[in-house]
Amino acid sequence: MLGLLLYIGRVFVGSLVVVMPKWFNTAGPCKPDIHYMLSATHRLPEIKQLIVQENYFVIHALRQVGKTTAMLSLAQELTASGHYNGVEGVG
Repeated sequence: MLGLLLYIGRVFVGSLVVVMPKWFNTAGPCKPDIHYMLSATHRLPEIKQLIVQENYFVIHALRQVGKTTAMLSLAQELTASGHYNGVEGVG
């Protein structure tokens, strides 16, 4: 019996991995490996400086403009830098 597992834009068929093409996401956070997207931190360059200065900031925008995606991306970048531990959690 041949089993298929769909996982984050990749289809695994036995030991064969088929990479699916990227698409534009219109619902939920974007994932750079499967969705077309602009870098969230390039759109908000002043955020890192606010964090370095230990200031507060507010992300306020209309629905579906990338607030959650930007914060998830920022958390990943800060964690990867080794100077911070970004906490990822939605909800």
